[in-house]
Amino acid sequence: MSKIENPESAKGQRMLEPGEEVTGTQAVTAMAKGRRITVDLTASAGSELARLKKVSGLSTAELFRHAFNLLRLYVAAKDEGNEMYVSDRGGKDRVIELPFLVSRDSGR
Repeated sequence: MSKIENPESAKGQRMLEPGEEVTGTQAVTAMAKGRRITVDLTASAGSELARLKKVSGLSTAELFRHAFNLLRLYVAAKDEGNEMYVSDRGGKDRVIELPFLVSRDSGR
């Protein structure tokens, strides 16, 4: 099941209540339209966003999509009881830890 909190209303459809779940073609239709979000960044985060855009050549949307996909990989690894690592040029591995807990069997 997909949880869609604020889908755009469309002709002949009603708005869902926050937390209301939809299934099947309702979910596919709502997800196919995408979802626009607004994020407030601190000044330092805004500067870092600008730097990352400059060094990567990515748009803001592309950058956030890649970041989202990395987070999905992290959550999947944790959900399976695994770790995520980054290796330096010398071959030394460091575990990547993010400041939140992932509950096992999170229903991917």
